[in-house]
Amino acid sequence: MPNKIDSNITGLRFAEETFGSIGVLPGSPVWYPLEPNSYGEFGPQVSTTARNPITPSRQRKKGVVTDLDATAGFQSDFVQSSLYRLMPGFFFADWREKPNHPVTSASGTAYPVASPGGNSYAAGDLVWAEGFGTAGNNGLKVVTAVTATTVTVSGLTAEASPPAGAKITKVGVQAGSGDVDVTVTGGVAVLGSSTLDFTDLGLVPGEWLFIGGDATAEKFATAANNGFARVASVTANALTLDRQPGTMVTDAGTGKTIRLFIGHVIKNESDPNLIKMRSYQLERSLGSAGYEYVLGCVANTMEIKVTTADKVVVDFGFVGIDGETAGSAKSGTRPDIAEEDAFNSSSDFSRLRMLNENTAATLFTYLTELNVTINNNVTPSKSIGTLGAFDVTAGDFVAAGSVTAYFSSTDAVAAVRNNHDISLDFAMVKNNAGWVFDIPLITLGDGRAQVEKDTEIKLPLTMEGAEHPTLHHTMLAGSFTYLPTAAE
Repeated sequence: MPNKIDSNITGLRFAEETFGSIGVLPGSPVWYPLEPNSYGEFGPQVSTTARNPITPSRQRKKGVVTDLDATAGFQSDFVQSSLYRLMPGFFFADWREKPNHPVTSASGTAYPVASPGGNSYAAGDLVWAEGFGTAGNNGLKVVTAVTATTVTVSGLTAEASPPAGAKITKVGVQAGSGDVDVTVTGGVAVLGSSTLDFTDLGLVPGEWLFIGGDATAEKFATAANNGFARVASVTANALTLDRQPGTMVTDAGTGKTIRLFIGHVIKNESDPNLIKMRSYQLERSLGSAGYEYVLGCVANTMEIKVTTADKVVVDFGFVGIDGETAGSAKSGTRPDIAEEDAFNSSSDFSRLRMLNENTAATLFTYLTELNVTINNNVTPSKSIGTLGAFDVTAGDFVAAGSVTAYFSSTDAVAAVRNNHDISLDFAMVKNNAGWVFDIPLITLGDGRAQVEKDTEIKLPLTMEGAEHPTLHHTMLAGSFTYLPTAAE
């Protein structure tokens, strides 16, 4: 038995429990790895109540165990893919994923996929291929033809048995020459097409896309027409945008094969049939001492923290029903952690905008601090005869946070006092992949200027999100498997 165990030899993994059966793992769970920077409250906390009879000895009697509260909290760097699997827990929803399919071989001309998977793609689609042993079979490809079982692209090398995990994902589309244009009327921008059917992109109102590729022929001539934009409505030949990359202008797109990039999207759903409360088990390895588990964990709080000249980090908090220890790990598959770089606040923010919807003016140009929080207001459900909880109850989905900005005018102070409608969106891009977060309706609070000697005046503000009247969500996130270098 060792005299001590160092924290650096510990590890953290999670597995999703059987849906609808809190505290119960599926028959073959997958234990996904995480890389925590630190831990908060983690494990069961036992409460005891002492006996306190009236006695001449003036002493209490030994108490009894009366309650148990199980929680799991940790902080992690924000990275591209390893946190993707946790987002459905915090949004109480499924990802609205774009088509993606495993590929178990590659011919010299096509990726074979299980039928009818090929029908999810079309000529002109952009797919991102990854995980292949032959380098040329990976990367961004333009689809030239499809069948129910094949997705044809150029430049492939026959590969009979690529590594497990090889896959393709639809990440966008390349329009035909001159097919996509921009029309701006009364400040409202619309992407139009003659041939391309925008409904094939699987976009929903409130979702974000990126306009334009890296080559000159793949983007509009006016720089303000290229970049991140939010979709207000979708028809076969028109995409109406309510958030623009810049001040867009009418452009016929003559001779341009415009590229549009799309990602997976998740939001808190307003339809009760789409709201799903998942539960997890979190496993922390403790070296030679074994393993500790927190059971029936439901995602409660997630806080994205952004400060100047630093990594972007995320604090996660779960509410569980019980905890246990074991000398050996539970059964299941245990994939390796993906090596990824963390997003940082200095060079990875390609968009950050807080907009006053009442005046159509940007409130701030520069921020020193940004915190965005999801809170599902989860509480444990207790009962007589149960130590710990038998279930949990979720409250309202709340998206909130705070910002600290450099003070430049009294516009933000007026926006607080007048209860103006505010929105916040930001995009992080690194290594040709990225994320977008959007809170489309916010109420601001605080707004008292911080004035100190020999430094800039700063303005701290609190944010409280609410359901948007037309988009019907409080917060939306988009994860882009691939973005052009122009997005960085």
